[in-house]
Amino acid sequence: KMKENNSLLYEGKVKHSYPVCWRCKKDVIFRATPQWFMNLQKDGLKETAFKAIKDVKWVPDWGLDRMSNMLGNRPDWCLSRQRAWGVPIPAFYCKNCGETFLSADSIDHFAELVEKDGVDIWFTKGVDELISKNAKCQKCGASDFSKENDILDVWFDSGVSHLCVIDVRKVTDFADVYLEGTDQYRGWFQSSLWPAVA
Repeated sequence: KMKENNSLLYEGKVKHSYPVCWRCKKDVIFRATPQWFMNLQKDGLKETAFKAIKDVKWVPDWGLDRMSNMLGNRPDWCLSRQRAWGVPIPAFYCKNCGETFLSADSIDHFAELVEKDGVDIWFTKGVDELISKNAKCQKCGASDFSKENDILDVWFDSGVSHLCVIDVRKVTDFADVYLEGTDQYRGWFQSSLWPAVA
């Protein structure tokens, strides 16, 4: 069309690499999707994280500088992933107005169901079986909901794993030692820090 109306300034071909899935060897198709984020700028969370890492004995000691640089450059943490497996994000959406329904009560209700039947009930049960009986949209008052399909980032699972050990052993409020490679300044060290300070 641009050639037809004489508005094309330049045409050329570019050969470039394209991402391919390492498992199935098919092209990766990118798409924008709504996501769940932890805002690391909110309520002084980042400042609290900076204070917390200063109380850590880093071995080697340059770890403090490395972690400080990584924290300083990070505005948020994407908590959601689009997978058919994993720990579900127990949120619902109002079918009438699209408002997100997620509250302490709805999470507690889901947690009780998980204790009885396991986390896979999110994938096997319908909304009516998962949401509390008197759930109403806070925006429009409707009570017809759909459920979230995303799961939590697996880094979140690993980041809160120390809380499970502490709870079972009833030893302390925090983990005493983390031993890992230097690649975990971006991974496990941060995924453990953010939920702990939050």
